[in-house]
Amino acid sequence: MTYQTFLDDKVSPYILKSLKSNQSGHAWIVSGADVEYLNEFVQGWIEVMICLDRGEDGSPCGVCEACKRHKLGIHNCNTLKPMSLSRSILTDHIRQFISKFGYKPLPWEIKIGIIYEADCMLEQAQNAFLKTLEEPPPQTCFFLVSNKADSLLDTIRSRCRTLNLNRESFSYLNKPWFSELQEILQNLKPANGINSAWIGGSKLNSLMASLRTQAELEIMSDLENEEEDENEKAGDRKKRLELAIKTKMLEERECLINALELWFCDLLKLSQKLSSSACFDIPWAADISWDRALKSFEDFQTLKDNLKAPMGHNEAIINFVSKLCKA
Repeated sequence: MTYQTFLDDKVSPYILKSLKSNQSGHAWIVSGADVEYLNEFVQGWIEVMICLDRGEDGSPCGVCEACKRHKLGIHNCNTLKPMSLSRSILTDHIRQFISKFGYKPLPWEIKIGIIYEADCMLEQAQNAFLKTLEEPPPQTCFFLVSNKADSLLDTIRSRCRTLNLNRESFSYLNKPWFSELQEILQNLKPANGINSAWIGGSKLNSLMASLRTQAELEIMSDLENEEEDENEKAGDRKKRLELAIKTKMLEERECLINALELWFCDLLKLSQKLSSSACFDIPWAADISWDRALKSFEDFQTLKDNLKAPMGHNEAIINFVSKLCKA
């Protein structure tokens, strides 16, 4: 019952909701550090997805035609993994994989494609796969499984919905800074002008800076109940405290950056009237052209790299927001 692994995961209600509304999307990047868990999670997801009569909790019925075929191992699922000695997925491999989806499925059938270790696709292979992602065959869903999803081309990532199982997916919805981030982003509509860019950039910088204060408060609160070690020197305790605060701050900043990335992914998808994560409300997204939304997404990837550098965060954010709001 691999589907139980899927149903037990904290993200399954979100996915089940999208399945019920027929808005689950045609391509997913499923990433995380535990490769075995990723593979089992995807297999369980597929069991749930293909069932024609799921239970209230999302569990597959086990008796419909799709479930019966799955039990017999004859369900329509094609897989691809690195096959060459170099552990690479080549262009020819991708073309052979794509060719398996050319025929018409049964009326109730979902054709599944899984690319394991998707980050092993060479750049040429990823480019060869783009056309299929842009114009997928009917009743088809692709899963790109990887523990190095950042290695995939931006053009691939922008055409897929992303599920990161390294962290509590969408955990930032309950973060104290989420509503403020939402408000800032709402006012950063492309072509809104330099004044909006300056205000938005300043607020975003202030929000990033506040993560240090939040980290200090949380760590100090945790230490209130900690028994003091008489053998620990004052200097060592200070270093330990500073390291804990820095670690917490970096975790929060990574979470905020992930939320930002999701926002730009949603903007890109909503600009083409595609289903999004539904975490953000972007009412003006449909007014933005695909080219403009894609450029914003690509500019964010540059900002993301700059934010990993030890210096120059404020300037990087202001430059990015200025490009975003430029007429």
